[in-house]
Amino acid sequence: MVTEAGSALNEKRRKFFCLLRDPQVTTIIVEHRDRFARFGAEYVAAALDAGHGQMVVVDDAEADDDLVRDMTELMTSLCARL
Repeated sequence: MVTEAGSALNEKRRKFFCLLRDPQVTTIIVEHRDRFARFGAEYVAAALDAGHGQMVVVDDAEADDDLVRDMTELMTSLCARL
């Protein structure tokens, strides 16, 4: 089990990258997809699927409207830079 608290926008998440590099890891369980990775979570899921792994999202409730989700991601990105 690996836990890591921090921003999903942080590109220097050591534990996260170690987890992805470990060939013995077959399942990654995340509480919320947007807390796992603001952008590119689908790419990680696809890479895991290609390597016979899987990503399980416990709470998959997301904003239904694409525009709302995009604006939320944009605002989060801008606030993180501040």
